[in-house]
Amino acid sequence: MVLPLGWSMIPRLQVQRERWPGRYLHHARPLVQPGQDVLPDQPILYIEEDQIMREPSTPTRVARLSPASPHPMLAGLRGHVVEFTPRRGIVIESRAAVIQGRLGAGYQVVGRLAFWNGRSIPASLHDTILIVPGPLSFSLLRQALDMGVNGIIASSASVRDLEGFLRADIIQLSMHRDIEQAYTHIPPLTLLLTEGPGEFTMPERITNLLRRYEGGFALLDGTTSIPHALVPELTISLPLSESQRADWQPMQPDPTLRLGTHVRVSNGEYTGLVGIIDHFFLYEQIFPSGIRARAARLHLESGSHITTPLTSLEPIG
Repeated sequence: MVLPLGWSMIPRLQVQRERWPGRYLHHARPLVQPGQDVLPDQPILYIEEDQIMREPSTPTRVARLSPASPHPMLAGLRGHVVEFTPRRGIVIESRAAVIQGRLGAGYQVVGRLAFWNGRSIPASLHDTILIVPGPLSFSLLRQALDMGVNGIIASSASVRDLEGFLRADIIQLSMHRDIEQAYTHIPPLTLLLTEGPGEFTMPERITNLLRRYEGGFALLDGTTSIPHALVPELTISLPLSESQRADWQPMQPDPTLRLGTHVRVSNGEYTGLVGIIDHFFLYEQIFPSGIRARAARLHLESGSHITTPLTSLEPIG
């Protein structure tokens, strides 16, 4: 399960995440035991090929698995095994960096992080998690699927391109109470959008963190469910040089808005702007849209000020 943490990005956190077969039937043979240490690229489950829930619309991806051999599922995280779950998943505890998106789709996938070069996707990016700092297009989504990319982390995408690729209404998809049923017919490419629908660039703080760990393995879960309060998430286990430092301490997310809180505007005309709260208005403010709401004034990085509803603010530090 991927639960909102309060911040969209946390560079240091102690997490427990379940690795489980997802689109596969619950028939898997574990290769590890509770208490055992695992590496991100280590197989922890074997799933027989004939147990895969076949999707007629994606025969090429299903055909990649050999009927004569089990399909290994990688840990995706560096840490130790905590327990097995009733649905034959494996819970791994890890010291990690976490990025949570606003919209996504798709099952858990593991892959090396790789930045898109702005041109065509080379065959070398097969089975990777592709990072696109700008908006996604329908053609890029199709190209990634055809090249065997496991997942994409991008800033945004138009509703038209996203729904055209998923062959589904994104509102209905995120409102569906049966996640497994909802994801049965979408293409096998897991997505995470840091900014959601639209035409937005990825915040610099997120891009910098992803560049820091480029080439390393990560666990991507695109699950987005409003009824279950689940958001898409990327989990990157920290290298041993970071996680085993004597002074290592996890960050404690605090969603409370106070004077001096560093925030980002998450929607509306100022979406993406970053600043510091320097004033709370005592009374509700009226905005150009006609909405009346509690509001705060932000001192932006540019030195200017804006007034925005409290509900549009996301703490980032």
